[in-house]
Amino acid sequence: MDDSSILYLNGCTIRTTTTGMQLTTGTLVVNGQNHVYNDGAVSLSQAFILGNGNPANDLDIEILPGASISLESGKLLYANVNL
Repeated sequence: MDDSSILYLNGCTIRTTTTGMQLTTGTLVVNGQNHVYNDGAVSLSQAFILGNGNPANDLDIEILPGASISLESGKLLYANVNL
């Protein structure tokens, strides 16, 4: 993603394998009940990752009222530097 990118989750399911998924920069908007399946992940290198530890690459996350992301399997790593 780049700074102008927006990923809008609206009651969806995301599935990743042990290759994981990493989102940096741009904006993640969360609406409704969303589910993440990170099947087979056993280490953080295989996780569903938000940010990358570099403040210049922090992902803006906007969670709308009543919305959620539920990790159903695997690993989730929050790696934004700034809140």
